Amino acid sequence: MIQSGSVILFRKDFRKALNSVLLNSNGTFEFTGLPYGEYTVLVIPDINLYKKYLPTFYINKLRFKRADFVTLNEDIKDMTVQLRPYKRPYGNGKIYGNIFFESTQLKDTIIAENRTGRMSIQADGKIADNLSVILYNSNDEPIDWTVTDIYGNYVFENIAFDSYRVVSETAGAEAETNITLSNENAIINADLMLKSTEFNTDVNEIRTSGITVYPNPVTDHLTITLTEAQKVHIYNAMGQEVMHKQLQEGSNTLNTNMMEKGIYFIKAGSEKLKIVKK
Repeated sequence: MIQSGSVILFRKDFRKALNSVLLNSNGTFEFTGLPYGEYTVLVIPDINLYKKYLPTFYINKLRFKRADFVTLNEDIKDMTVQLRPYKRPYGNGKIYGNIFFESTQLKDTIIAENRTGRMSIQADGKIADNLSVILYNSNDEPIDWTVTDIYGNYVFENIAFDSYRVVSETAGAEAETNITLSNENAIINADLMLKSTEFNTDVNEIRTSGITVYPNPVTDHLTITLTEAQKVHIYNAMGQEVMHKQLQEGSNTLNTNMMEKGIYFIKAGSEKLKIVKK
């Protein structure tokens, strides 16, 4: 059991964290007021106190895309996370670099401001500050981890010569690179750019077989074109419905002035799209 660290909450199909809390002194955590749905958590041990455990998703996974989810369909759901241990090989090698987002809209502010209790003071939305970075060896075993500083910098020092993979991610973006340390290349700089794991939210138009949304990102008016008349629902990142309206076949315009800035999901029948409100 660990007694210090943070816990990040994620909901399935949502590409950013929903909330975060610090671990209680007895190793427990709690999120309240959640709507029913599928959830997972990421437990991040205090790196200064627990150097032998990795940030771990429920139940015992290291990557968001492999995390297990529980279905919340009652008032209380218990989740126990089994933190993954690791063994670090020491040597004379060093890997360092800077991590940044391809787009400012990919940055997860909840992760940036709450991991390990450190507040983000970084005004540049592309800088990946307070983000976990995991180092894998040539056998694809995790052997170390660290957290980026307020400028997005990371470093692994005094590690053995070997081939490595540096990995960093959020729920909606990921980056990795392969590196080989040797006597000839004992110190290597490796910058990483986090790219969307879903689709680029900077595109001007999103289209599926039955619905077209324009523009994206949106400011004050959103145009939705449908191949048939149907009711359209808009949800915020917490899964709460903020708007619903019966729309006609063809082009429809919605006023989005009352919507706060952030990520939203548009659902029309079986179609589901993500938009960004600026």
